[in-house]
Amino acid sequence: PFNYLYRVTFGDLPGYITPTARDIYLPPAGASTHGQYEQGPPQDGLIELHTSPVQGDIFLNNQLVGHGSWSGRRPFGHYRATCAPVEGYETDTPYEFDLSPTNAQVTHTFVYRERQRVNIDLRTTPVAGAIIVNGELKGVGQAQFQVYLGTNMHIVLGSVSGWIEPPPEDVTAGPNGYSKVYQYQQQEPDRTTLTVKTFLYNTFIKINGNLF
Repeated sequence: PFNYLYRVTFGDLPGYITPTARDIYLPPAGASTHGQYEQGPPQDGLIELHTSPVQGDIFLNNQLVGHGSWSGRRPFGHYRATCAPVEGYETDTPYEFDLSPTNAQVTHTFVYRERQRVNIDLRTTPVAGAIIVNGELKGVGQAQFQVYLGTNMHIVLGSVSGWIEPPPEDVTAGPNGYSKVYQYQQQEPDRTTLTVKTFLYNTFIKINGNLF
């Protein structure tokens, strides 16, 4: 009906500024009004993530999003990007950032660096004993191999009949690698006392051909 005051409101549209509500009086001749929607500031931003020089899996907030390279738009907020390990390489991870109107485009590259290898030289003396590193037989009497810098090694020496093996040890491979000669100790033979007596006559006694 006319001759009434009406309240006009407008619905929200994503990405636009909603026109303000207004009151209009409806005369007998009718009335019209319109709301002007204006595009609002962006509510999301662009994220670009890469790995170099090798390709690795890329995660955003613990969700796999790409391999080697990924880009996409995400709502403003805090994010945590990580990349998966690649054999023989290491990289700095995670990378955390805020996506916001003042930081609406973020680009980051995870740079993989080749892990440094160092030389390991282990020997046993005076006998050849098994050399076991982290549960793997590396050699008998001598073991030469390479590991990554910082590798933890649990070294065990195998038993040799008649010899006492050195105790196990735990070492970390340093920048200069690691070398060592392990000394086996010969076991002392078991000894006991043997008493031999003669009766009636004094005579010589031989044991294993030796005169006593």
